[in-house]
Amino acid sequence: MAYLAALISGLLAAISFPTIVAGRHLPNLSWLAWVALVPYWVGIRESRGRLLAFSTFLLGLFWNGLTSYWIFNALYFNGQLSWPASLGVLAFMSVTMGALLALFVCFGLSLSRRFRLPAVLVFPAIWVFYECFRNYAPFGGYPWSNLGYSQASWLTLLQSADLFGVYGISFLVVLVNVVIGEVLDSWIHRRRMPRQPVFAAIALLLAFLGYGVWRLRQVEASVSRAPQLAVGVLQPNIGQQMKWKTDLNDYIQGLLFKMTQDAIAQGADFVIWPESSLPTALPLGLTNLPAMSGFSAPVLLGALSLQQNPLLTRPMLYNSAVQVDAGGRLAGRLHKQHLVPLGEYVPLKDLLWFVEPIVPRIGDFRTLIPKELLRVHGHPYGVVICYEDLFPEISRNFTRMGATFLVNITNDAWYGDSSQLEQHLNFSRET
Repeated sequence: MAYLAALISGLLAAISFPTIVAGRHLPNLSWLAWVALVPYWVGIRESRGRLLAFSTFLLGLFWNGLTSYWIFNALYFNGQLSWPASLGVLAFMSVTMGALLALFVCFGLSLSRRFRLPAVLVFPAIWVFYECFRNYAPFGGYPWSNLGYSQASWLTLLQSADLFGVYGISFLVVLVNVVIGEVLDSWIHRRRMPRQPVFAAIALLLAFLGYGVWRLRQVEASVSRAPQLAVGVLQPNIGQQMKWKTDLNDYIQGLLFKMTQDAIAQGADFVIWPESSLPTALPLGLTNLPAMSGFSAPVLLGALSLQQNPLLTRPMLYNSAVQVDAGGRLAGRLHKQHLVPLGEYVPLKDLLWFVEPIVPRIGDFRTLIPKELLRVHGHPYGVVICYEDLFPEISRNFTRMGATFLVNITNDAWYGDSSQLEQHLNFSRET
């Protein structure tokens, strides 16, 4: 029964995030995150050894696999990898994440029992340690679907992320799950209901919400006094299979140019293109783009930056955000700092040898840490590219450098009509 309960919890945790099944969007089920782990907790609260380890593994396997199934879409439909290899990559990632969760939970709960610490408080802390760890490893970090991200639509609760990050929200969500599980287990076995954890969970939830109400009022007052900048955001909807067809370069560039002119005509002071939207690579030493000299407002575009190196057989590529000022002058670039594993590089190449064929097609990308911010109309800002918005340290560094706002540009066409698109949008709101 513990195994079945773990599978149910994994499913409930997965669908608490935006979910698309066979092209159909499920309704907002974010409330499920507050009870998703209850079956698992009731099933394992007194368990040890193999039962605890395998139940936790199944929970992590289902939760991570179901929220990241779109990895298969990217590799098979757009990466041109075979379906067994694409499925193997998804399975490898899901198994790894499930095994890590089992390792953290088994080790953490064993310590709590040894030192007689209350499991109801220790388990949420273990969960947060696990989420923090996967911000950095494996594969350079894969923090997709941290449980706190499920609450992105609850704006009042979301405000606490500026104090504790998404991890604080994850702690609260897991704590409420465990407390509900304890109450349910007490009712089933007709034992005395634990009151202190219940009061602690209620008090913490009210504190988070109280802070959120106060913070929202503060933000609204600050926004009303802030200088205004009219921004035009372009969404050209170029399919991934169309993107790098050279015979479509003129069409894609013409579409973006027309959309830019339309945005400026409607009053945009600043126009933003998507990630890697320019269909040609820009040499790093380039200082001017004559083709864009006709725009009367600055444009932030996504493009590949290219640098030749005589010591290498292939040019060095960077995924970049490039600001082009009025007149076509390149005002600055920021390069992607955290690459997508199995998309922009292959981690553990010796182990994942079967993924290597995708790399020549996409490019083996490099990273560069920014030394200065971009600036538009006197406002310094930073750019997080694609899923860099999942790594809070990147956004935090831009803020410390003096950024007054952040821009995220992304190309999610890789993932087709999958849950990834809405999930990514939600996750970006919490970092």
